[in-house]
Amino acid sequence: MSRVANKLRENADNQACADCSQPVTASVAWATTTFGAFVCIQCAGVHRNLGVKISRIKSVHMDTWSADEVALMKGNRAANAVLEKHVAPAVKAAVNQSDGFRAAYIQAKYAAKTFASPDGAAFQLPPTAAAPLSSSPSSSSFSKRNNGMSSVDVAKRFVNYFVVVGRGSSLKHTGDIQFQPTILDSYPETLADAPLPPHIAQFAFPERLTLSATFREPTFFSFVLTNVSGAKVNFRPLFQMLDLNNVLAVFTCLLLEQKVALCSKHLSVLTPIAESLQALL
Repeated sequence: MSRVANKLRENADNQACADCSQPVTASVAWATTTFGAFVCIQCAGVHRNLGVKISRIKSVHMDTWSADEVALMKGNRAANAVLEKHVAPAVKAAVNQSDGFRAAYIQAKYAAKTFASPDGAAFQLPPTAAAPLSSSPSSSSFSKRNNGMSSVDVAKRFVNYFVVVGRGSSLKHTGDIQFQPTILDSYPETLADAPLPPHIAQFAFPERLTLSATFREPTFFSFVLTNVSGAKVNFRPLFQMLDLNNVLAVFTCLLLEQKVALCSKHLSVLTPIAESLQALL
């Protein structure tokens, strides 16, 4: 992560979102490895809706980066020199005015490559996108029409697929505890706007934890969370267990995905930490 963060810190062009020009910092920045550009959390959500076949999104702070992925990050200036070569300044300036404008602009920029050709100078954001997009978690869509192009519907989902993963075939021997996940089954069938990737990244485990060839029964327990309006919630356990950067990373993940997984050997702190995170929602 530090190599990617350094690319952001060392170049002023990378410290503003490549799409909407909002300021970004290494702790909350996202990146499209497909195009080598840094984006803000709002634009990252639109990129994710485009599907990994168009734009693959990673967190600068939370995700693990390979050397090849770091090398792909040429920066915002290089990406926009091609993708925004013929964009009208007024169109670029309007991206932040509504969620609909943001979605229509990113769709045109990355999926249709509209601004890479001289015809992009005549592009106009659709008036129907001026109103903010629905915040319903089930689904929402926007339609874009320009220069005779057919409408494009982009669905908003929190989950694209449920998959069953298993041991991959690239292991040297059956006792190897390195886990190379292979998709064995999935639901639903392939979505047109978000194709199932041919492979998924290697699993990342918490520090000092690894897979073991020896089976051990899991520990199950239940607890009740306080969910009362106006109840006092103590955030101290969260800051005692995590440093500030990790707290910000959890907050970012929670606000973007609206879900986090809590793993700790200290079972007594899971309840107060879960309550503090729930209070943010």
